[in-house]
Amino acid sequence: MKKNTAIFIAAVAAIAIAAGGWGFLMLPSDNIHNDDTDGAGRPLAMPKDLSKGIVTIGGADPLRLVSYFNMNDRVIQVDNGDVNDPKNGRAYSYAYDYTGLPHHGDNVLSNADVERIGELNPSLVIVGANVYSNYKNNVEALAKRTSVVVLHNIPTDSMIWDNEYKLNDTFVKQLDMLGKALGKEERAKELREGMNKILSEIRELVSERTAKYGNTYVAGVTYQGSNPLNATFPTYAPLMLIGANNVAHSSHSNSPKVLLTTEQVSNFKMDMVLLDPSSSDKIKVSQDVMKYLSMYDIPIYVTIPIVWDGTNYDCVLACAYYLSHLLYDSISQEEAEKKIVGLFEFFYGTNGTDVLKKMTDFFIDKSKQNDVELPLMKKVKVVEIEGKYSFEEVMS
Repeated sequence: MKKNTAIFIAAVAAIAIAAGGWGFLMLPSDNIHNDDTDGAGRPLAMPKDLSKGIVTIGGADPLRLVSYFNMNDRVIQVDNGDVNDPKNGRAYSYAYDYTGLPHHGDNVLSNADVERIGELNPSLVIVGANVYSNYKNNVEALAKRTSVVVLHNIPTDSMIWDNEYKLNDTFVKQLDMLGKALGKEERAKELREGMNKILSEIRELVSERTAKYGNTYVAGVTYQGSNPLNATFPTYAPLMLIGANNVAHSSHSNSPKVLLTTEQVSNFKMDMVLLDPSSSDKIKVSQDVMKYLSMYDIPIYVTIPIVWDGTNYDCVLACAYYLSHLLYDSISQEEAEKKIVGLFEFFYGTNGTDVLKKMTDFFIDKSKQNDVELPLMKKVKVVEIEGKYSFEEVMS
């Protein structure tokens, strides 16, 4: 029986090759494990090895998560943004340099992409949930030529922890699925346990303490693009993790982003303002809010950016360490910085040691290009220069 089956398969293969259709031939494969599924409910592809490399498609998560697994040296093609517009809030792009790699369009999988990637014949293609949703037929066409894994959908404004501040089921499934697909199940376990330990430590830093600032206004996050200061973010993850809230949360609790008038901003009772430096390009169109802030002695602090092409989960945790210092005084600024360096080393090994410094330098330069000072983890104040409002660092 086995002999007859082998003869049959060989015959079909020969016909396929003669017809020039080998790339689309569907044969039983050891690479597919039907007991496991990917984020789209498809049988999970599990290549025997990754010697022919990994292609990531989609800005939200594929390359980020591959970097968490420290598989950077296996990546052979990425989205355009990871080559021509790297860094910003993507911590992984400070740890690993992907700018020299071949690339395809951002968050797309065109017919031409299917052909080019199919001809490249990588060991594995990891596709973001948004790309699968928009290009399902092309993803399935590519899956006939090489192993494809589709990620679970994790919206940018969602939390990755549950009510007990442990990684939620969806994120655990994401890690476990990739651990199997990448042949890195031990690393998946390390990530699960390590991230849960970090979540637990952050909660211990703030439990049974009262925040110094009860009413915090958050601005500057690059959610759906960069945003002016009259845009705020009621479900700002780092604040929610430490048990604090954006001042707009009570009135807009189900909204990831709210665009307000200057009058609405001024009606909030603010004790503190948190600025994500990613939207420094919008300071020039935020002059009315800047003028309002200049009239009051409201402390303003620059945070660690958390969003760029989806949520950077490592940066959410890093920012929560900083806010534990800022709102609760549970650790010093120096201790918070050490915690953050250690966190990036957990995600990226020795490549993570300089991530915070490199990110700080990047945003000093980026904000300077927009005629403003927004250094990470520093206090700033509003200044008026020749009739225009800007921010500058408050020197301690």
